[in-house]
Amino acid sequence: MKKCQLFFWMMILGVLVVACNNVVEDTGSKDVDIPPGETYTAQGKYHLNVVYFIPSDLDTLPLWHKRLSKITLYAQEFYLQSMKRYGFEKTFNLEVNDDNPEYIRIRCIRSDKSVTDLKTCGDITQEVRAYFKGNPAELNSNHFLVYIPQYDHSSAITGAAIEKMNASSDVYDCGMCVFGYDTETFDIRHIISDRARKRFLPYLGDLLQDLGSSFFLLPAAERASDPFYSIMGDNLSKFIGFGTTKGNPDSFRLSASDAMSLSEIQVFNDIDREYYQERPEVTVEKWDLEFRNDTVFVACEYRTPDEVVGIIIYNDLWRSYTGNIFTDEDHLSSTSLASARDAMPYLIEDYFIEQLDGDLYRASITFPWTDVPIAWIATKEAEIRARFIMKGGTFYPHTGDVNIKGDAAMRRSFSLDWSIGAKPDFSVPDRVVE
Repeated sequence: MKKCQLFFWMMILGVLVVACNNVVEDTGSKDVDIPPGETYTAQGKYHLNVVYFIPSDLDTLPLWHKRLSKITLYAQEFYLQSMKRYGFEKTFNLEVNDDNPEYIRIRCIRSDKSVTDLKTCGDITQEVRAYFKGNPAELNSNHFLVYIPQYDHSSAITGAAIEKMNASSDVYDCGMCVFGYDTETFDIRHIISDRARKRFLPYLGDLLQDLGSSFFLLPAAERASDPFYSIMGDNLSKFIGFGTTKGNPDSFRLSASDAMSLSEIQVFNDIDREYYQERPEVTVEKWDLEFRNDTVFVACEYRTPDEVVGIIIYNDLWRSYTGNIFTDEDHLSSTSLASARDAMPYLIEDYFIEQLDGDLYRASITFPWTDVPIAWIATKEAEIRARFIMKGGTFYPHTGDVNIKGDAAMRRSFSLDWSIGAKPDFSVPDRVVE
C-alpha cells in the first residue's frame, strides 16, 4: 500500500515538474523580442520613406516602432500577394533592420507646430517635405507613408496627397499617404483576434487604400464577375443594392489594371532608371463602340511617341451612390475622384495593341454586359474612357491632373436601355463628352 502511495505521489510530482518547465519555456519564447540594431538594408534602390510624425504637443505612443513596423510589413505582403495573382513578383520596397527583420526604418520627425496648426493632409505634407529638404541624404524615393498619433477619438487626419517634388516639374511625381489613426491598440496582432478584428480591419483597410492612392492608382470598382471587391472601389455591391467594401482587407484586392500600373511605380522596382520624368503625349483620334450579343466591343485609335505598357479602358457607369442618393449630377463636366470611383476597369496589355502606322496604334477589347451591376439600370447612361500606363511610371491622364478623366477626346458617352424581357437599345451619340 505504501509503495503504491509513494508511486502515486512520484507521478504527481513528475507531472508538476514537466508542466512547470513547459510554462516557463512557453512564456520565455513569447517574451523574447530582439531589439533593432543600428543598421538597415534597403530592399531596392528606391524604397518607401516611412515616417512617424509627432506634433509639438503630442508624444510617441508605446511600442510605436514595433507596432508600425509590423503593420507596414503586413501591408507590403498584402500588395505582394495581390500582385502575384497577376504574375508580378514585386511589392513596394522598405529598409529592413539587419538584427531583427520585424523592424523597418521609420524616421521620427518631431514638429515645432501643435495639433491646432496641423489640420489637413497638406499641412502634414509641407512639414514632411521640409524635413527631407533639410536632410536630402535620408530621402529614398518619391513616395512616403506618414503615421501620426490620433489627435482625438472623434477624428483623424488621413488620406493621400499627390504633389510635385519640385515646383518646376512637369509631372505630379510625389505620392504621400498620411495615416493619422495610430493608437496603442493599432496593432497587427488584432487581425487574429476574433473580438478585436472587427474594429481593427476598417483602419487597416483605410491604410491599404490610401497607400494605393499614393502610388498613383485611381478609383475604380470591381466588376460583377470579379470574385472580390476592388481595393480602390466605392461602397457598391457586385450584385444588387449597396454594401460596404472599403475597410475590409478580407474581401478586397488589387485589380489586373492596378497590378499593371504598380509594376511601373518607382518603389516597386529594383531597376536603376529615372522615373516620372516627362508628361507623356497621347492623342486619341477615334473611338469605335458596338453592342451585340450582350457584349460591348470597344476599339480606340491613338497616337503617341512614348512607350505604352498597357491601357485601362473604363466602363464608367454614371451611378455614383453615396448617402442614398446618386451624386453624379453632371457627369459630362464632372472631374472629381468621387465620380470616377464606380468605373469598372478592363486592362489591354501591350501585346494586344496593334501598330497601324508610325506612332498610330489601335487597341481593342470586349467585355460582357453581365459585368454590369443590376443597380445601374436606374441611370442608363455611361461613358467609355481610357488611361494609358507608360514605361517609367507615368500615366495619361496622370494622377494629380486637374481632370483625371482626360480631355474630350479621351471619353466617349453612350446609353443603353436594357430592361428585363426587352431588346437592349444601345446608342452612341454623335458628340463626344464635352
